[in-house]
Amino acid sequence: PERGLTETDHPSARALVERSQTALTSAGSLGFDTDDFSIISRCLELQADHDAIELILGPYTSDGWDELRWKAASIFAVMLLIDREDRRRGLDHRSHPKAATRMFQLLGHLAILWSIPARKKAWAEGRSDIDPAALPPDDVIQAYNDEVVAPVFRDAALLSAAANAPEVVSELGDPTDFIADIELALVEGADKPDGFRTAGAKEWVALYPINEKAMQALGHRE
Repeated sequence: PERGLTETDHPSARALVERSQTALTSAGSLGFDTDDFSIISRCLELQADHDAIELILGPYTSDGWDELRWKAASIFAVMLLIDREDRRRGLDHRSHPKAATRMFQLLGHLAILWSIPARKKAWAEGRSDIDPAALPPDDVIQAYNDEVVAPVFRDAALLSAAANAPEVVSELGDPTDFIADIELALVEGADKPDGFRTAGAKEWVALYPINEKAMQALGHRE
């Protein structure tokens, strides 16, 4: 079947940009248990989100937190519009993860943004451990969580309600559960899939191992 881009007005027909009409290979031939390319598509969309989020949010700084929050809200607004369009067309997330899943990844990146400079320093020096002296003070980290991470989740819930997207509001779930899922992902990765509570986290943990296989098949992982 034709596979257009749902970001355009013609998701199943020719638009300014369009997905290839010919599958290059089958999902099964790449070592997956399914030939459902919608799963691969959702993984690649989530990977594209990851790369774009890093680019748009930029590096961590000790100031400019208000701007960071606005950027995050703008990113989620686009995710929300895509999700709403998929639901309106009855596509059932054929090509995109749920908005709650994309938000889970966005907030997860925000949650560790303050540690990335120290992580990069450790990698550059060939160390697996992070020098605590390279991290912001504990009170700054707490302030960052209070002024950026928690408000960004509230912004997402408000935007979803304003967009009349009750499904997304429901999938975002309770903020305590959402934050707990992010903390679990940061500590355990995808190793404990049964421990996640919210819809976004559950889709993320289901897609993560498939995404790693896809990245390997495409030559982006060793």
